[in-house]
Amino acid sequence: MRPILVHLILAAAGALTFSACGDDAGSTAPPQMSDSQIVYSFIGPSVAPQYHDEYTLTIADGQGTLRRGTYGVVDGTTEPASTRTEPVDEATWDQLANRLNTLPDTEGEAGCAGGSTFGVTVTTGSRTVHRSSGYACGSGFDQVADPYLAFIAPVSERFGL
Repeated sequence: MRPILVHLILAAAGALTFSACGDDAGSTAPPQMSDSQIVYSFIGPSVAPQYHDEYTLTIADGQGTLRRGTYGVVDGTTEPASTRTEPVDEATWDQLANRLNTLPDTEGEAGCAGGSTFGVTVTTGSRTVHRSSGYACGSGFDQVADPYLAFIAPVSERFGL
């Protein structure tokens, strides 16, 4: 029974590595605004619903749309409390696309509960070309959060993030 478990764990690890790199892992060219979309997500720490913050920022077709609210906004099970759309120019898109390789894909500090989850998914057509996420918690919070905050910095002020 143990060899089967080892093979299942290795297969799962391989699948996770593949999805973290995207479907086009061999490609090094950044995604183009003309045919791609970047989705940045944030799920804040576990607190009472009236204090919880989570959002998605979808950037595609020359604009960004922020959907912000409480529990369930990121997974789409709750309507956002607010939605805001702003233009995003090609230069800003390029800044974001060129920062994708700076994002860690990490679970963060082991045994830490109540942290925040950051994520970025990029699709080109129907293909996922990049996916990364980080769970920031405890003493390792900044190590995980800082690259995601730096990634979204070109548009964060515009959207009040």
